[in-house]
Amino acid sequence: PYTIEYWARPSIASSAGFIIGKDVDNSNLDYVVGQWGDRFRFISRGLTIDLNSSTIINPGTWYHVANVFDGTSARLFINGVLEASTTNVGSP
Repeated sequence: PYTIEYWARPSIASSAGFIIGKDVDNSNLDYVVGQWGDRFRFISRGLTIDLNSSTIINPGTWYHVANVFDGTSARLFINGVLEASTTNVGSP
């Protein structure tokens, strides 16, 4: 289980860039989090978990992003509001 939190203030809303990642160069990807297009994204366990925010990024605005994995579910929060979740988390 883990939680990855960060503050982001994107300068453009059409960028693709991950901010935090672990084992990003192998097929057993642990996780990557960041911006994908005009939304925030949380990918983990290979690609089994792939969550996108419903919030559309407004350039110059601050966002608090929290990505939570508790072993049985994954959740993506923007500014304290749950925006995406799944219980389809695969196996380690």
